[in-house]
Amino acid sequence: MNKKAVTLTETLIAISIALTIILPISMMFSNSSRTLEKTSNLSFAGGLARYIIQGMMTMEKDEIVQIPPPGISCCDESDDNTYFKKLFNFYNVESDLDSGVTTVGIKNCVTKLYNRFARYNYRYSISVAQISGIKSVSVLITWKEFGVDKVFESHAYIVAR
Repeated sequence: MNKKAVTLTETLIAISIALTIILPISMMFSNSSRTLEKTSNLSFAGGLARYIIQGMMTMEKDEIVQIPPPGISCCDESDDNTYFKKLFNFYNVESDLDSGVTTVGIKNCVTKLYNRFARYNYRYSISVAQISGIKSVSVLITWKEFGVDKVFESHAYIVAR
């Protein structure tokens, strides 16, 4: 008997073997991309907290004020966020030649950074305590990742200049 065709059973066995190999590999890529995003967000929050603390070290001692949780959104352009605007200097001037209107805003200046703040809803709060001429400062960064609230806290002591 000369067999040139592939039977249905052989085809099903070949497909099941291929799926047994391909499925774990695809799951590995899915998990690694999720882990990479989590690590990226944690690293970004750490850098953001360090940057806020470094900014505080250049400020006058009386300018460092407490911001209670849940804090202020990093992409909030309201007057309540002037502290953050001062640290990051996110002012950008845009002029409309036709109307003569000039607008200033955070969103216009650093679009990628603003989009990241907005996508993960990054917020910051600051806890300040005075200890004999030294300010003890805690910066709490919160964000939402895959529907779960995440937190990063950094602490520093700031000596009066």
